[in-house]
Amino acid sequence: MSRYLVRRIEDNPSIDIRTQCEISGVEGDHHLERVRCRNGETGTESVEDIRHLFVMTGAVPATKWLEGCLALDVRGGNIKRVASAVGEGSIAVAFVHQVLRE
Repeated sequence: MSRYLVRRIEDNPSIDIRTQCEISGVEGDHHLERVRCRNGETGTESVEDIRHLFVMTGAVPATKWLEGCLALDVRGGNIKRVASAVGEGSIAVAFVHQVLRE
């Protein structure tokens, strides 16, 4: 993530940043109401009243374990992620249609 975006997030008092948080469950009836978190260092679990969740999974792809199992085309680094995601999403849908025709 760009450093200026990190600063803006850190400076926003309405955003609570949780590191070492493993999402172990999400709860709610018609929308997200609660998130169950497990601390990756201590193992303690908590349930928080949360309606919005952004997951930052890291900037370096960790896909080496998938080599030989499937074709990989993973992006990393500083790119226009939204534009790339839209384009790659449409390609993925086209591939699904192609496989279903076969």
